[in-house]
Amino acid sequence: MTKKISVIIATYNRAKLVGETIESFLNQTFSHGQYEILIVDNNSTDNTKEVIDDIIKKNQSGVQIRYVFEKEQGVSFAENKGVVLANSDLVYITNDDVIADKNLLAELVKVFDIDSKIAVVSGAVLPKFEAEPPSWITKHCYGYLLSLTPIRPETLIISSKTMGAASCHYGIVKKVFIEAGGFQPENTAGEWVGDGEWGLNLKLDKVGGYKSAYTSSSILYHMLPKNRLNQKYINKRLSNQGNCDSYTDYRREKYSTMGLVGQNIKYFLKIFYFGGLAALSFLVGYSKYHLYYAYTFYCIARIKYNIRLANDAKWREFVLKSDWIPK
Repeated sequence: MTKKISVIIATYNRAKLVGETIESFLNQTFSHGQYEILIVDNNSTDNTKEVIDDIIKKNQSGVQIRYVFEKEQGVSFAENKGVVLANSDLVYITNDDVIADKNLLAELVKVFDIDSKIAVVSGAVLPKFEAEPPSWITKHCYGYLLSLTPIRPETLIISSKTMGAASCHYGIVKKVFIEAGGFQPENTAGEWVGDGEWGLNLKLDKVGGYKSAYTSSSILYHMLPKNRLNQKYINKRLSNQGNCDSYTDYRREKYSTMGLVGQNIKYFLKIFYFGGLAALSFLVGYSKYHLYYAYTFYCIARIKYNIRLANDAKWREFVLKSDWIPK
């Protein structure tokens, strides 16, 4: 019997994009009676609700669409709520700026039958550029900086450890998601405060001996606007990554105040290291200077995050919390 799955789309102020995302999930080859779509509106202030209401009103696909509102700002809060409200044993979590290949769900779901220990399945995330990107973007930033994953040579990879499945293309067994405590906080009101799906991946390694899988046959296209194809965005993206990694490291190491000071000395020195690499690369015409320069923002973010950890007990408590499933 074909497994049922719930598609969860968290959205915030993307009324111009989310409709295209929803339509791509309504046009799946997967049996339309075997999946539902939950759109979790994360406190949008544009006409997102009107767009979704119109799609629901006109929907004749046989796929149930539900609208859910989540006031607490942060994509992880919206996604975690969506999982709790899902009516299926499998959930598929994605974003509001993607286009699903018509075979995405069919190819994803069948992988769960290969091994009863497979809890997470992901696939390829390919770009749909709004404009031609600069050559240095495609050469040095194709990957996590643009939330992309290439089509791997292998059709299927199964690992005893969870791979770095991205939250925009993330199929998981619902009970395992809840058992592990859900996604950690990540993008919250425009700032990354934690490690999101990577934090969940790390928690999954510690519960149940679960496996993850990748299939190149399940393909998602990520819509990338012009404002993500420049130095300013990559600087911000790596600054956010600095927050994410500081969060992860503190959860693992639980540094003392002096330990955090030591970390900050390391990253202060790395600012000069990456700054020097950027300057030298620029002088010799090596385009990677863009990335080296952006890493100085990463180091600055890590320093600021560690200062906050050292001085704010409530923030340390927030970082160490593991169960983010809404009650």
